[in-house]
Amino acid sequence: MPVKPKSYIIEIIKEIYEAHNICELGFDIIKLCENMGYAVIPYSSLSQKKQEACLNIHYDGFSLYNERKQRCEIYYNDNVYTKNRIKYTISHELGHIELGHVFSENATLEMEEDAV
Repeated sequence: MPVKPKSYIIEIIKEIYEAHNICELGFDIIKLCENMGYAVIPYSSLSQKKQEACLNIHYDGFSLYNERKQRCEIYYNDNVYTKNRIKYTISHELGHIELGHVFSENATLEMEEDAV
């Protein structure tokens, strides 16, 4: 999957900002995701076994499509050192969802570059 042009990614971001009346930085990224219909789930809200499984998938966080609930879900490690890292991780995973990557079998380096 080729890397998407920056203009394409900027257009997606612009559409999100316009659709949700975002006029400035510092908005609540979790609230935005939830308003878009995506569940945002901190690792600490899960059982110890599920937390360990999440950490094995990715230390910071990941996103997936939950077939049973028919929604995208963003899981994030809320025990990382800074709130900015959490905001980055959630934003990054939102990028994966909006670019359609959560519906792909395997994440690729190109997908990671697009979501940044």
